[in-house]
Amino acid sequence: MPAVVRNYAQDNSRSKSSKSWTKKKQKSVKVQIRGPMSVRELASAAGIPQDSIYELILERELNLKLEPDTVLKVPLVKSILDELLMDYIVRKEKLVIPKISKDVSRQAPTIAANLVSRPAVVTIMGHVDHGKTTLLDSLRKTSVAAQEAGGITQHIGAFQVKVQGKQITFLDTPGHAAFKAMRERGANITDIVVLVVAADDGVMEQTKESIKYAQNANVPLIVAINKCDKPDADPDFTKRDLLSNDIILEEFGGNVQAVEISALKSLHLDDLTDAIITQAEIQELKADRSGPVEAVIVESGWIKAKGNLRLLSVLVFFSPPVMEGGTKVLPSQ
Repeated sequence: MPAVVRNYAQDNSRSKSSKSWTKKKQKSVKVQIRGPMSVRELASAAGIPQDSIYELILERELNLKLEPDTVLKVPLVKSILDELLMDYIVRKEKLVIPKISKDVSRQAPTIAANLVSRPAVVTIMGHVDHGKTTLLDSLRKTSVAAQEAGGITQHIGAFQVKVQGKQITFLDTPGHAAFKAMRERGANITDIVVLVVAADDGVMEQTKESIKYAQNANVPLIVAINKCDKPDADPDFTKRDLLSNDIILEEFGGNVQAVEISALKSLHLDDLTDAIITQAEIQELKADRSGPVEAVIVESGWIKAKGNLRLLSVLVFFSPPVMEGGTKVLPSQ
């Protein structure tokens, strides 16, 4: 027995039920349903006016907006097509999961003779409002802190400064609790963590979290005890507070350098950069600049006010890793 073909034909006159369409057999129309469809897509596929789709929607869903771009779920699409006596085929798109190679371009072993010194990647971490961004302002002599929303770093900034003839790459990570994942990413791609602790506040929640990230990533710490210019600053209390959190400073027999500074007044920043350079020399950071390049996107986002652009903070690594970083604005593709 031949299959019954359900079809639809337009009629300029309204039926008794006030619908702007009638049903009768004509040339077969088979609608392919690949997923949710907009009203416009369904009307085009079925060959009927959008107003007719609106009438059928109102019989089933009172809360949907009657607009061409309104998306209809598959059960509703099927119900409408059944009412129209139209055949349809539901085709489920196969989910294609691309195979990701862990080593897209396998690198040749590094030749020792090609290794040269590289800039250290230094991540500034610590509790919110302890002066991380102000410290970076003083190091690169800019005014980023004044531009931050509510005084809180909203993203990871990457830039380089030249200190004593040597380049140092700095990452500024957010201290606010809402940006936990960003701080963790910062700790995992760095050579040295500078832990900023306010001398008038001591060890706080994000301070402890930053210590944990550095220890888990096996990254050496340098403590910058900030705000030492304030009348209520107590660096000694801060040092003892660090000791109680398993950070043993050099003066207590440990191997963690500590520098008392004032980021706001640029006091003793030379001592801090000396400590960074010393730590970098101990680590003997080198890379083969003639080898293949790898890159890590630290952060990405959209710049709505400037059109269809993406903000990318990119770390470019050589092999072994070397970073030459910055924040780039790229056209969206």
